[in-house]
Amino acid sequence: MAGRKQHFIPKSVLRGFLIDGVGNDMTTWAFVKDRAPFMVSINNFAAQRHFYSEISDSQEETLDDRITQHENNFTKGLYALRNLENGDCADPRLIGELISHLAIRGAFARDMFKQGAAEMVGLVGENLKNASGMRALLFSDDAQNELPLKKAVREEV
Repeated sequence: MAGRKQHFIPKSVLRGFLIDGVGNDMTTWAFVKDRAPFMVSINNFAAQRHFYSEISDSQEETLDDRITQHENNFTKGLYALRNLENGDCADPRLIGELISHLAIRGAFARDMFKQGAAEMVGLVGENLKNASGMRALLFSDDAQNELPLKKAVREEV
């Protein structure tokens, strides 16, 4: 089960930037916009409470649980890449999987999807005000190409 503190940059990535000889904790340098660099534990960095999902009261699998399961394979792949010798060829498929895994995890991707969903809802709302626009979206004049929504409505009515 996932915890409350959910990392948007996996700890397995952050481990590649550890500072040697700084206490017993896994520490790295943090570079945050408009702040001087500072040392921070990777347990607390690039994480936010319930970033992906709340903890499930009903023991149902959450988005963070699914990401954590996928992250186990991610960590193995990252470890394999980190252990390549100079001159070794990396598997391009593995690199693509690792990059795509990281690309969709950040706040930028989340905000992009949120903005896209908001725009879509706004467009639907605008079309709901316009009966002829909704009719054009939902129904086809061609009886041969009856849209699924129209067919389902006909069957129910």
